[in-house]
Amino acid sequence: MNKVFGCDVSGNSTLRRIHPHKPNLFPIVQIDGVSVNHLVSILIALFGGWIWYKLGIETLFVLSALLGLCNSAYAATIKSPAKANAIQ
Repeated sequence: MNKVFGCDVSGNSTLRRIHPHKPNLFPIVQIDGVSVNHLVSILIALFGGWIWYKLGIETLFVLSALLGLCNSAYAATIKSPAKANAIQ
């Protein structure tokens, strides 16, 4: 549970750092008390269960590994504002 809380805090910190002067950004991230993160987590779990049922656990793990690699590749392309200013 601690790791989930840490991810939520880091996501909110990132949003504040990217958009420090937009106070109405957080109501967009939250829809009627249900955060977008929670909604996506539930949908991904249901989709994962469907993949496991229809295609097998091996396919689920291969797709999870590919998704993790894609996520890592995308995360490597993100530049922090301090690094972006230092490069220019």
